[in-house]
Amino acid sequence: MSIPELAQAIGVSPRQLMRYEADEQGPPLPVSNRLCKSLDVSLDELAGNRPIGLNLAGDWHARWQTTRDGVPTVDAHTITAAFASTYVVFRATSGDYAWRGDMKLTEGAIEGTYHSTDSGRRSRGVMRLTLSAHGDYALGTWAGLWVDGIHGVGWGVIARDEAVSDRLIKSLMDRDSYVLTEWPREA
Repeated sequence: MSIPELAQAIGVSPRQLMRYEADEQGPPLPVSNRLCKSLDVSLDELAGNRPIGLNLAGDWHARWQTTRDGVPTVDAHTITAAFASTYVVFRATSGDYAWRGDMKLTEGAIEGTYHSTDSGRRSRGVMRLTLSAHGDYALGTWAGLWVDGIHGVGWGVIARDEAVSDRLIKSLMDRDSYVLTEWPREA
């Protein structure tokens, strides 16, 4: 769509649209809404709060580095994500135990809290996962109360593809520290 065509579609002059594009002036909310409809994007995408076309809803495969009775292990879960605006709610639909994560998408990261929804299981804490460039997997860490103690920390991975999730968590657990300076090649 050309600048004159878009300007006409949203009801402003081409010169005014160019001011919006140059970030000299922000469009008022009614104009922003018309821009969203004309460009088929959400207000969060238009404002840059969420990458255009990113949809985190649906099924994912989660892997969490943890211990059981002091023995290193990986918790595996199939999770379903509900995604609206910049908010994500993860629910474990199968795996080691039931849990829910209430997250927010912020500058390429999914961060928030999680808690077990199994009665008698005390797992709860925080997690931060950095999204890959295409949004098909994310990796990071969790920290919180877990089955073996008062406070723990470990790697975490979610991926659309189960094999990718398995490869990434193995790669991360082979590291000597919780510092990442580049994306693992295993994805």
